Amino acid sequence: MLESYEELDAAYEELMADEKELKPQGDELQKNQRALYISEQHYKLAVEGANDGIGDWDIENNNLFLSPKLKQI
Repeated sequence: MLESYEELDAAYEELMADEKELKPQGDELQKNQRALYISEQHYKLAVEGANDGIGDWDIENNNLFLSPKLKQI
């Protein structure tokens, strides 16, 4: 029983150390996700507010983006 408790305690200590190591990375990821969301919202606002047709072609992935105004034209 004592051996099982010691193994459990060691596993707990390892998990706590891993959490301490990963928390800053998780915080940084959340910060970057928030910045990306804000950037996407600004881009969307600019595209929708422009009175011009805007297009973008990602040749590498063969993705084509056409703004609603460009589609209308």
